[in-house]
Amino acid sequence: MILVVGATAFFGRQTVETLAARGVPVRALTRNPSTAGLPAGVEVVRADLTDPSSLDPALEGVEALLLVLPYGLDPAPLLQRAAGRRIVVLSSGAIPGSDVIASYHAGLERAVAAATDRWTALRILFPAINSLSYAHQLADGPVVRVPYPAASSTAVHELDVAEAAAAILTPDAGHDGRVYTLTGPAALTQADQVAAIGAALGHPVSTEAADPAAVLAQLSAFMDAGFAAALLSLLERAERAPAEVTPAVAELTGHPARPYAEWVRDHRSAFAGPAPAGYTTVAPWIVTPDTAGLLGFVTAVFDGVELGRVPLEDGTIGHAEIRVGDTVLLAFDRRPDWPATPSLLRVFVPDADAAIARAVAAGARVVTASATHAFGQRGGRVRDPWGNIWWVSTVVEDVAPEVGMRRLSEPVYAQAMHDAQQTLDRELSGRTDVVVSRPVTG
Repeated sequence: MILVVGATAFFGRQTVETLAARGVPVRALTRNPSTAGLPAGVEVVRADLTDPSSLDPALEGVEALLLVLPYGLDPAPLLQRAAGRRIVVLSSGAIPGSDVIASYHAGLERAVAAATDRWTALRILFPAINSLSYAHQLADGPVVRVPYPAASSTAVHELDVAEAAAAILTPDAGHDGRVYTLTGPAALTQADQVAAIGAALGHPVSTEAADPAAVLAQLSAFMDAGFAAALLSLLERAERAPAEVTPAVAELTGHPARPYAEWVRDHRSAFAGPAPAGYTTVAPWIVTPDTAGLLGFVTAVFDGVELGRVPLEDGTIGHAEIRVGDTVLLAFDRRPDWPATPSLLRVFVPDADAAIARAVAAGARVVTASATHAFGQRGGRVRDPWGNIWWVSTVVEDVAPEVGMRRLSEPVYAQAMHDAQQTLDRELSGRTDVVVSRPVTG
């Protein structure tokens, strides 16, 4: 029987799943068996590493252990009871440094070696799962701010760690007394990793440098301050030299280490939500009497790239897709007895005035003349030959929301907003006696 300590944590969970899939008897130690969510056939036991009396039943009949321990936990009560068994311990690639991360894990390795001759240490540094911290930033836009963007690491996939651990935990594996540093197949900077995430999402994601002092203060609010300082120090050093790639994953698992791009694909939903690759969560759909003409218009005006169309037996188009920037527009032909349902769409382009000129050349007419608006955008509206209205915009300056609201009281910006509202109302209502309400700015 193999016991995985930290069975619901990263690396522990994947090791349990790997062993179970191979039919290896495995026991999972957790404080909350009811919420463990582990595969059928896994023996889940309740124990608490801070309560030594709970450990003895979990160790009964156990021949080997994997230790995935939280930073700072005292391993002595567990190791006293597990002495003499095969023990694989997940450690840190910060060793042989002198910071608190390296010091804690070096002490952990010494304690394990003192408890048994049949020990193996697996060291990792900046694993791929660290990239999950980018997800909350991407929810606010395609920019990730990190300290030391050029810091290099060899991000290892948690499945490679799990398979390496599973290989060592099997009887007579021949890894006693050895230390393996597990890495991915290539050294990548944080900026490289962010770019790979953007590639998987189907749109560019940029990296900006964050102030290390500000990040340290933020991290120290919810984790040990010494650990946070050591983490940033490791990043700072990693910016000066490429991380080292080792062959350990291939040696232990029999296959090459998984590339970072594969890890990103495996975790794409963490960064993009439920939409499939290349699509946004909300996709605009245009129902038009002439989808073929619409596709040509979007291509000519907005540099659209047609992804495909489905022709029907009656000569109409039942479905079509065209990409504009990071968005896929969906379209199909309206049936003769359906009412017209024109769409209102907003498009960001490098040069709004030029795009409006192209739209007019392609048969559109101007609804709202181009102007610069309070929130730092310049643009206007056009109506295409099929009745759809496009608000074409270019960002000309970064304006904070509160500044934009104050600007609305300035005559030039107030007039621009008045004209935008009035021209749209006239276009959609067909009336010329439109009275437009002004925004409340105070």
